[in-house]
Amino acid sequence: MKNLSRSKWQAVTASMALVALLSACGGGGGGDLVINPTPTPVPPLKAWTGPSQFMLTQPETGTSTTKLLVASVDGAVDLDGTRRNFQAAAMPDGQLAFSAGQPWQEDASKISRSMQGINGKKLFTVDYPDDKSVSLIGGGLANQATAVRDFIALCTPGKRYFLVNADAQRVFADSLAQFKNQTLQAKNFTASQCSAALSVMQFDASGNVTLNTTQSGSQPEAISASQMLLLANGGHVLTADGIGKRSFMFYSLTDTAGTRMLIQEFVVYPNQQQNYIRIWY
Repeated sequence: MKNLSRSKWQAVTASMALVALLSACGGGGGGDLVINPTPTPVPPLKAWTGPSQFMLTQPETGTSTTKLLVASVDGAVDLDGTRRNFQAAAMPDGQLAFSAGQPWQEDASKISRSMQGINGKKLFTVDYPDDKSVSLIGGGLANQATAVRDFIALCTPGKRYFLVNADAQRVFADSLAQFKNQTLQAKNFTASQCSAALSVMQFDASGNVTLNTTQSGSQPEAISASQMLLLANGGHVLTADGIGKRSFMFYSLTDTAGTRMLIQEFVVYPNQQQNYIRIWY
């Protein structure tokens, strides 16, 4: 009899626990059981086949350059005191996948990539799931079978990093002849947003330059051939507003596929929040 009483008590206890559990989950009350989806897992780390060293610059520090090392085994890198992993892969559609840890982490549920042909070169853009963060990758010559990383630009509101392949050779005024009648393009990331309007640098046959942006209401900015000579040799000129100081660094990259030129522009203001860097490709 004692055993029977104990069994009944255990059954009642179990029933009460089940009712409590169902009540907590909405059972019996018409409520829906909500299950949060598991976030897409980060893929296993792969070897990094890009440059092992970059020259890092940030708008807040002007033309100051820091050497950045990238581990070939897994793309590990210390970026501004944070350990990250650079990961890249060529896609069958000709695009380039690129991740560098949050917020620059691609997610299979929302992929947004594009590629532009610019002056015989490839520029890859990746927009990330937060709809705020962007990366740009200079992918080398248009006819290169394997995309390279001549430069990487990372932008998220409040942070901008510009990385130029450390194999790039600094060149000066004697390189200007190669730019005559050429058109270069860049994007201008600001301190607060990365959805930058496209900018165009147009050289004429005499070496004069016009800077244009597709942003509504913007005015073209002219740089004379003599000013370009000064800039190519490490000097600076004032911006059109007479407040900012503009300087350029000219680079040449050569490998088995050929030679590419790029120009890194630095614009510095008394208010560092107005500083910006553009890489003309």
